[in-house]
Amino acid sequence: MNQDDEGAEQTHEVFEEVTEEIAEDTALLSQALGGWRGMIDSGAPSLAFLLAYLVSDNDLSISIKVAIATGLALGVERVIRRKSLQQVLSGGVGL
Repeated sequence: MNQDDEGAEQTHEVFEEVTEEIAEDTALLSQALGGWRGMIDSGAPSLAFLLAYLVSDNDLSISIKVAIATGLALGVERVIRRKSLQQVLSGGVGL
């Protein structure tokens, strides 16, 4: 085996290790955020606030009510499905 082959093999091994670490980190992050559904549930109240604020000609009162209603609806839906409220509560705190 020449030096080029050894270098290529070492590079390949390092690449595999880094790829495995990235996959593990991605899985941990996804689990912490609650997956796609958790990210949607935590971001929906803020998005609802923003959209209501823009559509209502900058009416803060309506925007807050829409955001709270969105969070409550998501919370009720999660309770019915017997899922964790962590992401919905995080969205409320973020708002």
